[in-house]
Amino acid sequence: MKICQNILLLSAFALLAFAGCKNEPTDQDDPAASDGTAVIKDAEEVAVGDMPIVTGPGGQISPQTLAMVESLTRDYWYVEQWVEINQGSLSREAANANRGRWFQFDDGGKITMGKLKSTVDSGKWEYDPQTARLSMDMGKEDDMEFTLKMTPDGKVMLWVGTDRFNQNNVQLKLENYVELMSEMPVVTN
Repeated sequence: MKICQNILLLSAFALLAFAGCKNEPTDQDDPAASDGTAVIKDAEEVAVGDMPIVTGPGGQISPQTLAMVESLTRDYWYVEQWVEINQGSLSREAANANRGRWFQFDDGGKITMGKLKSTVDSGKWEYDPQTARLSMDMGKEDDMEFTLKMTPDGKVMLWVGTDRFNQNNVQLKLENYVELMSEMPVVTN
């Protein structure tokens, strides 16, 4: 009986030791981990070029940040809703004045801003993934900074103003459109 217990115990240890072994990853392995998380690569590995992304220590840029910037630099972002908190009727005026405003970002750090089919201003933009802040240094218009949230499909963004340019009462909902429009679609809530 004691011999059977020892054999069983030895077999259990051998099984645990075997199950704990893992192969070292190779260059051919998929960069996405089996648990669904992605591997963070060094900035040099992902070839971001001159993208205006603030990198943290070690210069790493996550695949999530790259996907967000890819969506940000696609087509035109139209303001669907512009809300100024605690402004009463001024908020409605700001919403009407900014409806149809659009932003176009390129991956070299240039931003173009307009309203409907007209271009109004241009400048530079930068994104900091550590704080999720989008900073815009405009030529003629006021500079802006917002914290940014984007839907997983990359078609809708929410911007919340920061204290930096005294815009912490401003919130925007933007949607991605392929081309400029002469008028905005009617909102049906």
